[in-house]
Amino acid sequence: MAEPVQTGHIFLSYSRTDKSAAEVLRKRLIQAGFNVFRDEDAIRIGDNWLKSLQDAVQGCAAFVLLVGCDGVQQQRWVGAEVEVALSRKLSPHDDRERLPIFPVLLPEAAFDDLPVFLRQIQSLVWHPDSSELPQGLLEALQANESLQTAPPQLKGEPYRGLSYFRREDADRFFGRHEEVLQALHGLGYAEDLAPESFAQPHSRYYRWLQIHAASGAGKSSLVRAGMLPKIEQGLL
Repeated sequence: MAEPVQTGHIFLSYSRTDKSAAEVLRKRLIQAGFNVFRDEDAIRIGDNWLKSLQDAVQGCAAFVLLVGCDGVQQQRWVGAEVEVALSRKLSPHDDRERLPIFPVLLPEAAFDDLPVFLRQIQSLVWHPDSSELPQGLLEALQANESLQTAPPQLKGEPYRGLSYFRREDADRFFGRHEEVLQALHGLGYAEDLAPESFAQPHSRYYRWLQIHAASGAGKSSLVRAGMLPKIEQGLL
């Protein structure tokens, strides 16, 4: 008999033609501290394959759909898994009971080939050669209280001493979240916010942010480890 499926896991749905990419994505999720259901580990010869997959989708806390060139509807197993996941997302009246679904599109995937209901869900494009998870996916999964995540492990020295924090130190830059958001709010290009004196044909108005603080207060760290990573994640 198959081992009972544990709750609080991520169900990763994928086509067999995308198995290598799915293995990479699964590895990235596990490295981030998530428990990912794997059919080949949980389902054995003689088990009711379809029922086991259905039970796994019914018990998962998040549903990650990896979409390649084959799409979704052409794959029998993937289509069945998606139907169960959509039922768990659309049926409950309480938003807290809705299953979060995260479509992850490979570069060769066509967004227009997704089923209508899936097109209404924010999707992310991801390349298997990437060494990181899509940032939007990682943040959404980390915010899911039903997922049992392990605390991230910091590599190297946790403190920079007298040196400023760099972009690669963003995971250990704490305590300035509000200031980072305030600074980002002061950046960006917005014609609708331009003063009337700048409202000339074909003109552009750029907002200017200037950071003042005493020496050693953390100006460089705020920009490099706070603002730049957020900008690269598309927060502007």
